Amino acid sequence: MSGVSPRGLSANVLKIIAAISMTVDHVGVLLFPKIYVLRIVGRLAMPLFAWFIAEGMIRTRSPVRYFLRVFTLAVVCQIPYILVEREFYLGILFTFSCSIGIMAIVRILLYSPEKETTREARVLYALGLCAAVAFAYFLCKYVKIDYGFLGILLPVSAYLFRGKGARTVSFTVCLLAMCAVLVLGENPSSFADIPRIVMTKEPEPFALLAIPLIALYSGYRGKLRMKYFFYIFYPAHMLIIYALSLILK
Repeated sequence: MSGVSPRGLSANVLKIIAAISMTVDHVGVLLFPKIYVLRIVGRLAMPLFAWFIAEGMIRTRSPVRYFLRVFTLAVVCQIPYILVEREFYLGILFTFSCSIGIMAIVRILLYSPEKETTREARVLYALGLCAAVAFAYFLCKYVKIDYGFLGILLPVSAYLFRGKGARTVSFTVCLLAMCAVLVLGENPSSFADIPRIVMTKEPEPFALLAIPLIALYSGYRGKLRMKYFFYIFYPAHMLIIYALSLILK
């Protein structure tokens, strides 16, 4: 993913867009909760980051280290996450940690050379995959986790295929399902009530605006190595916004 793309948007550009969107969203949550458009702008962040969680799994040499890096950051960020969201539930990095765990098993089943995996081992890994998906489902059923079960599956949907077209279609279908579940969770009285819910209570369908940006992704990282910048940015921006909210009270 290194280098400069001749066409399209680099990973760095898309991640910066996601980071700005996420910041705007958290500003809306803590500083300007009545300005609903900030929450709409913030919907771009999750699908863009989910796409690059899948990209990271495709490109990593060590799924274990990748999982541990994201999971450790999830634990570190849980306190600022609770402060920003003002309630206890597992944040988006826990969601993505579950995604990485599932993708690690999918990686062995679909993309490991046959000589490295015996038939018996593949059966065991298939059972492990079923167990991991079941664990994620019941975790979301009994513990509040950001974006729920479909949020966990969203990066997985982009990992199942290697062709960009197939990946984008699979990702879009999963994102549509996630948006539908979140909107329907607001118990609309009729289909006619859905636009009101989207424009006043549940802006998640605006996350679909990330799909055209993903379609423009070039597959290149960009000139700069910014991986650790985004790991630092996530907890840092949350703490800064929370501190500002305390000062402005």
